[in-house]
Amino acid sequence: MAAINGYKRSAYGVLRDLVDTSVAGKSIFYAYKDKKLIGKEIFKELYARFHNVEGERKGFYMDDSQQIGILSQCQSLQALLLLASDFDLKFDDKHIVSDEEENMTLREIMDEVIEDVIRRIRTKEKGIYKFDASPYDTARYFSDKYSNIETITWVITSFLQALKYHAEIGETCKWQEQLVDVIAYGIKYVNKSFIKSENEGKTNKLEIGWNFTNDCEEPSLFYTFTVCECLVSFFETFSEYLTYRKAVRSKKNDKAMDNAFKKHMEDYERDLAKGDQGYSAEGKKLAQFDAYNELRLRYCEINGGLETIDGTIYGELEANCKAVAREVWRLSKEHLADHFFYNDLNTTLSEEDIAIATTSDALFNSVYIINILLDAGLDEDLALQRDTAIDEDEAAEADREYNNLFDACQLSSQKAFRAYEKLKTQGKEYIVEQFLVGFNENFGVHKDMVKELRKLRMRVFTLMPLLIRTNNAISKYLIKYPQINMRKYLGYILENRYEEKNKFKWIWENDGYFACSNYYYVSALGEFYAYYEEYEQKYIEAFTQNETGRATIVSEHMKELEAPGGDIDNLKRELRDRDDEIKKLSEKLDGVKTPVEDAVAEVVRAEMTRLLPEMLCAFLADAAKGLTVDDVDPTLATDTQKSFAGAMSSFLFAMLSKHILDQVKSGKVTKDENVKKYNELSAWVASRFQKDIKQYIANVKNSDGSTSKLFDDQY
Repeated sequence: MAAINGYKRSAYGVLRDLVDTSVAGKSIFYAYKDKKLIGKEIFKELYARFHNVEGERKGFYMDDSQQIGILSQCQSLQALLLLASDFDLKFDDKHIVSDEEENMTLREIMDEVIEDVIRRIRTKEKGIYKFDASPYDTARYFSDKYSNIETITWVITSFLQALKYHAEIGETCKWQEQLVDVIAYGIKYVNKSFIKSENEGKTNKLEIGWNFTNDCEEPSLFYTFTVCECLVSFFETFSEYLTYRKAVRSKKNDKAMDNAFKKHMEDYERDLAKGDQGYSAEGKKLAQFDAYNELRLRYCEINGGLETIDGTIYGELEANCKAVAREVWRLSKEHLADHFFYNDLNTTLSEEDIAIATTSDALFNSVYIINILLDAGLDEDLALQRDTAIDEDEAAEADREYNNLFDACQLSSQKAFRAYEKLKTQGKEYIVEQFLVGFNENFGVHKDMVKELRKLRMRVFTLMPLLIRTNNAISKYLIKYPQINMRKYLGYILENRYEEKNKFKWIWENDGYFACSNYYYVSALGEFYAYYEEYEQKYIEAFTQNETGRATIVSEHMKELEAPGGDIDNLKRELRDRDDEIKKLSEKLDGVKTPVEDAVAEVVRAEMTRLLPEMLCAFLADAAKGLTVDDVDPTLATDTQKSFAGAMSSFLFAMLSKHILDQVKSGKVTKDENVKKYNELSAWVASRFQKDIKQYIANVKNSDGSTSKLFDDQY
């Protein structure tokens, strides 16, 4: 996987693959490319990993080994359906890969995959299915009695997505009856496999949940996580209808709402009955055909015709997941924000403990815990408990618990990211990067089977896509406002693509394609776009609209100001009038300009003549005093004063030498006739200057009480 500490490269390089640079502006948010364009790029890469040979089973590879099985089919199918639902790809477009080249449509690929999965799980007995963990070599270990829980959840979520997408585009899925039957069977099997305990809420370890199949004795966080993920997928498939049913259950709906709902159902079923096959044109025209009603019917079929939550197989699954979530929260809430956990939640460990291990599932366990809590809706339960409290104390307690959940989930997610980044910088990311099904629990009747399954070393997850997915879940369910880390995590998504010849492809992972990681990355990218459209894009649009509106207002206002009689037009007229006045005044001043300049120059010359000698004398006197300080007591003189004194010594000596030359030139001393006298004068200057001249200027007395003079009388 790409280095996390290389994110600076992402910020300036990888993000540009998604940022729409054509949208300029000063907004704090980026504008991103149309998600449909990105969806096409992802589809091209997925399509290249779809086995499509005439006469053979068709399907998606698990990884570069090109093995096909239930898991690879379902994981890739879900990624494909996400491209249709979240990235707006058309279901029947034959030119997604290329405008010139026809390829299989999304519908054709989906039908091939669904047919293959149904064929793989079907048994001889009608209505009974078995789910192995293929393409891992597990077929001999699983039967219609003992199926793989993880595989069941992947099949359920894939088939739910297929039903939802067909409902949204107004079509009947050709496999609808089989999908409903498999989903119902799978949920019943999962409910039957729920591990219960009489000690729930009494011990310090997790004793309820799920493991890899039926009749297991101890729960696993991983398998419990997969079931809770399945629960939230089920809810999101029927979210609009189930939101209504929850309102009925909590008695939040009013009578008018209930009557409107019933009328809507009656109209839909009446128009539905008019069509011989599918749905009538009149029904569609009257807008009575809609995904809401279509999915309501599928929900009822899955749940044995019941239009409720309680008493259904979905209601039982929800209750089991909520029970686990409450127990997980009880065991983890004290340390979730600042520690990591072993699988049973009985023991915590630190970053230091992880760093010295050979391998550790601790960071994965944080991911599993957070998602179990949120998928089961513990946040909603606490919010409902707060809103329906009978007194202020109960409401305050529920509010504190909700805030604790909020903080713990957010801090735990950030802690897991930081721990991974730290290990990455140390070259130890291998300790936590991959999750292999370990089968470390007590399995009772499955001991012999587990010994063989351990040898397969089934790799089910890599960490980074799950961390990003977890962060997106926290943003979606808890935080619900723009946050700067979303751009950082987007960089991680883009940075972990498959890289070939220094170019990133739209397929994951960096060390080779892996179907499960690919699905979670595509899902995370789709969730980022959903977040972006909900929390950021509208601010960019508002900013653009404000900028455009402001520019329009300014332009219109400027037109008014510049129009004849406007403020700017009047101001220009006033300026022209003043320019004329200034021109006339300048012409009048030209006649007196020279006399005035001459008078000023004369005053300046007179003042300079008077002041310059005084200034020069004062300057020389100050300089000589500095020399005196150096001579009398050198310790009192600074380096600056000494440097300045040296310069002035040369200057004054030069002046005295010039005085001697002037006397020679004036005839008082003739060099040619009286060289000796000239040399004496020069020697006198050299010997007396450093002492006598400085003493004279500094007013220093000689030893006999007399004052030194600048020159002897004879000079």
